[in-house]
Amino acid sequence: MAELAGLKTMAWVPAESAVEELMPRLLPVEPCDLTEGFDPSVPPRTPQEYLRRVQIEAAQCPDVVVAQIDPKKLKRKQSVNISLSGCQPAPEGYSPTLQWQQQQVAQFSTVRQNVNKHRSHWKSQQLDSNVTMRWGFALLARLVLNS
Repeated sequence: MAELAGLKTMAWVPAESAVEELMPRLLPVEPCDLTEGFDPSVPPRTPQEYLRRVQIEAAQCPDVVVAQIDPKKLKRKQSVNISLSGCQPAPEGYSPTLQWQQQQVAQFSTVRQNVNKHRSHWKSQQLDSNVTMRWGFALLARLVLNS
């Protein structure tokens, strides 16, 4: 594992096959020699040169980057305050109707009740020591789809 600005990089599969499989080339790039006298501070002269530079820069990036996240910071209550001053109201006919808003609130309330019901059910269960209950989007999606 190599350290890169505080991030750990790992590669599990050959980079060429993994990158080609997950992100196939969409633009054909004709070969152009940028290795001799390559100066990244000089702007590219042709579209092919620009695309080739992008390929060279992409090849220098690690395939996988793992951030070292402090779990204590994630457990704190996080809130975001956004100022709406300066925002224009939606044009006539583009605002959600009152009926739609009430429907969204009702659906959210139903999902929240289902999550709480399932959460209290699983808290009362005796689980093995190697099982950790984590409530996330996957459970929420299942609850919404099953409702």
